[in-house]
Amino acid sequence: MHLFQIEIMNEKDMNSFPSLSSILHSQRFSIRSQGRMIPPLLLVGAMAGYLWLSLLITFHRQDHLVTSVFDLGIFDQAVWLISRGHSLFLTTRGLNVFADHFDPILFFLAPAYRVWANPKVLLFAQCLACALGAYPIYRLAERRLGRSAYGLLFAALYLCYPSLQWINNFDFHPETLAVPFLLYTFWYMESKRWGPFFIMVTLTLLCKETAGLTIAMIGVYLFFTKERKAGGITVAAGVVGIIIALGVLRMENQGRSSAYVSLYADFGNSPGSILLYLLTHPLDILAHITTPDNMEYWVDLLFPLLFLPLLAPECFAIALPALMANMLSNREAMHGIHYQYNALVIPPVIYAAIVGGQIILDYYRKVGHPSLRALMRSFMLIVLMMAFLFSWTMGAFTAGVDWNSGVSDDRLDAIRQGLALIPPNATVCAQTAIGTHLTDRQYMYMLPNPFQESAWGNSRKALLNQLGEDFTPKPTKTLISRIHDSQVAYIVLGPQDSSFFPLSWEDYHHFVRILLNDPDYGAIWTNEIIILKRGANHAQGMRLLRNANWGDI
Repeated sequence: MHLFQIEIMNEKDMNSFPSLSSILHSQRFSIRSQGRMIPPLLLVGAMAGYLWLSLLITFHRQDHLVTSVFDLGIFDQAVWLISRGHSLFLTTRGLNVFADHFDPILFFLAPAYRVWANPKVLLFAQCLACALGAYPIYRLAERRLGRSAYGLLFAALYLCYPSLQWINNFDFHPETLAVPFLLYTFWYMESKRWGPFFIMVTLTLLCKETAGLTIAMIGVYLFFTKERKAGGITVAAGVVGIIIALGVLRMENQGRSSAYVSLYADFGNSPGSILLYLLTHPLDILAHITTPDNMEYWVDLLFPLLFLPLLAPECFAIALPALMANMLSNREAMHGIHYQYNALVIPPVIYAAIVGGQIILDYYRKVGHPSLRALMRSFMLIVLMMAFLFSWTMGAFTAGVDWNSGVSDDRLDAIRQGLALIPPNATVCAQTAIGTHLTDRQYMYMLPNPFQESAWGNSRKALLNQLGEDFTPKPTKTLISRIHDSQVAYIVLGPQDSSFFPLSWEDYHHFVRILLNDPDYGAIWTNEIIILKRGANHAQGMRLLRNANWGDI
């Protein structure tokens, strides 16, 4: 219809056109619906960006020999053994898979190893788990604070959170998978969806033996927030989880307690005596948790969240079992944000921050004076910018990334060619950095194992060996005899500039000189790494070594 024909339209025709108000209303509805889609899309983009960056970094570390048998190789061998139905004895660690930690969640990863047996499967699972944790945080903050923008803000704080990035960056650990499980636990708790809630509780309990303490604290929180039935069941689930986990650990250690009890030797020799000391010496415990290292730990945990968790002590208390375990330990690495020990701390601390943010927002809404409201907005904006700046400078994806670390690209081809000479089922002893490329097999030892045990088995000495302590090389004659009697088919040394863990430089070179001079082995590869093969021509191997310029070894 042309415009000039409008004047001859009858009344019926005119009534068939939509009114201007209905057109504007539909347009407003369309704009609002499109606006509601923006925050979820931004959230998905942020999660995808985190996943992409974390995969880029962690895969680079694996490819360039920055990862280690301790800990990536241990769990890689564990999942490989599970996927193949082999005995669950870890030659990388010297004990059963479930004698070190209680982490049956590894069974859920085993099917992927039937398709592709590679440590990158574990790294991908860990990066994905950390990224997925942003969704329940978004929903929690949106529910608590009333706007999607607040959900995006807390999701961003989470994805930038330094402790999350550091545990994501350090090899692989099953307890990291508990981060999204616990965050979804809080989300289902808030929305009172008890079926999915208890599924997440169960999955959390499968990640580590101490997870039951955190679950029990969630139950206590529920009990005192008028959800007594759910709270009681949750407490019971946590307690049963602890009993089962500790029972399995004791069974796999021939009736002995876990060696990790020795991390709290200042307070007792058994879990019961340690607990009694904690309850009867509060001033001594206070002195331990307020040391300079622990105070710095508190700041590193809380400043990126604007100290908001402290405004919700009833929620923050859920983190206390894991926090206390870290602060009271005699292991220095547990007094900081850079390792996996914070996996059970991060979710309740983030949850408490959201509740603390709700308290601040409720107070802000009650303030009537415009000048005071403007001052509060400016202050919070400044603090928020400082928090993001702190996270940026402290996070593993910025401060912890060195693209030049490890072995350079031009050296990797030679290393891969050498490793291709080793049959997939051969028994191997390897240096720790190269070992993560060889752990998809039943028998893979980390030097100096099995010739001399170090960081091996369930003992306090093994834990000290991990710190480079309490190790004395056996006499040369004894080592030669043990090398001769071993069943190791291949020994892989190097690269020269990689880690000697768990040996000192001197002890490492002592072992290497003995191995290179052992007539039972001959060098078959000397480019960037040394590969010794049992039964190979020893004299010919020595000529290869001399021509390869391997320094003073």
